[in-house]
Amino acid sequence: MKKIIICALVMTAFACNKNLDPAQVPDPVINAFYSDFPTDVKVKWEEKKNKQYEANFEYRGQLREVLYDSSGTVVKVDS
Repeated sequence: MKKIIICALVMTAFACNKNLDPAQVPDPVINAFYSDFPTDVKVKWEEKKNKQYEANFEYRGQLREVLYDSSGTVVKVDS
């Protein structure tokens, strides 16, 4: 029973994240990202809870994640 509950929780967590086409990401978020990082970076966008957007990309040989709110303000950086 524990395994079923854990599996359901994991699946729900993945369902909350939505991969986005860059055209679906608000302009302030895109502009903030490219003011901090080069335009030749390949970035994968996800929509998170509370209208937050996560950029996943490789920069200088490291995988990075940056979380922005809808106005383009950085909420969290993981490197």
